[in-house]
Amino acid sequence: MSTPRRFVGLIAPVINALKPDGSLNLDIIDQYVELLIKNKVTGAFVCGTAGEGTSLTLIERKQVLQKWVEASKKRVEIIAHIGTNCIEDAKDLARHAESVGADAVALVAPHYIRPDSVDALVSFNKEVAAACPKTPFFYYHFPGITYVNFSAISFLERASKVIPNLQGIKFTHHDYYDFGLCVEYENGKYDILNGFEHVLIAGLALGCSGGIGITFSLIGPHYEKIFKAFAANDNALARKEHQRGVHFYQILNKYGLIRAHKVALRLLGLEMGPVRLPLVDMNEAETKAMVKELESDELYQEYFVKK
Repeated sequence: MSTPRRFVGLIAPVINALKPDGSLNLDIIDQYVELLIKNKVTGAFVCGTAGEGTSLTLIERKQVLQKWVEASKKRVEIIAHIGTNCIEDAKDLARHAESVGADAVALVAPHYIRPDSVDALVSFNKEVAAACPKTPFFYYHFPGITYVNFSAISFLERASKVIPNLQGIKFTHHDYYDFGLCVEYENGKYDILNGFEHVLIAGLALGCSGGIGITFSLIGPHYEKIFKAFAANDNALARKEHQRGVHFYQILNKYGLIRAHKVALRLLGLEMGPVRLPLVDMNEAETKAMVKELESDELYQEYFVKK
C-alpha cells in the first residue's frame, strides 16, 4: 500500500556545485540547506534535471545524495532522482537512496531506448521500485525531455496495482486534463506534484499536493504567498503574484535555467562553480545583461537586495 506521508508545499530542484576543475563541491550543501529553510522550502529534489543528474557519474550521484540527507537533518524532505537509461544502474541508485535515508525517490523514464508501451514503462518502474521497497516512489513524468508520451493517468492506473510503494507522480508537462485525472484518481490517494512553476497556479486549481520549481530556492516566500492566497480563495491575489513569479522565471529562462540559476545563487552568496558539458557557462557579457534585467524586477528587489 502507498505510504500515508504527503509531500506538500515548495520542493526545490537543487543545483549541484562544482569546483573550478569540474569535480563536486559537496561542502556548499550545508549552506544550501539553510537557504532552502530560510526560503520556506519543504523539500529538495536532488540530482534531477536542474542538478545535471544525468551528467554525473553514479558515484557522484551517491555522494551528492548522502551529503544532502546528512545536511538536511530531516528539516527538509529529500527526494532522490534515480533515473537512468540502464535499469541496473537505476536499481543501484534506488538501493543506495534507501540505505542513506532519502525520504523518497523519483524515476524518469528511460529516454534513449524508450519503452514501447505503458506496460513496459510500468514494468521498468516496478523493478526499480522493488529495489527500495520501504521508500516512497514517484514516477517522473517528463515527456518533453524523454519523448515517452503515454498519459500519466494510464501509467497510474496500471502502476497503482503493482507498485506497493508508489507515492505519486512528478508531473512535468502541460497536459492539465491528464494532470487533473491523476489528482482525482482513487479519491486523491496519490501525491501529484506540479513540475512547472510557471504554470503552478493551474496545478493548484486542480488540487496538486505540492509544486517543484527551480526558482523556489531563490524566492520561495513569494510562492508561499501564492499557496496561501489560493487556499484563502483569493484568486485575484494568487493570479497577480503568480504573474510576478513568471516574470522572474522568464529572465532566468532567457539565459538558460541551470547556468542562470548558478549565477543567481552566487548573488545570494553561494558559489556554485561551473556547469558541466554539454552545458556551457554564461560569459561575462551574458552575466551582466542578466543581472541588469534582474535588478529591474520587483522580486529581485525583495529577495536579493539587503534592506
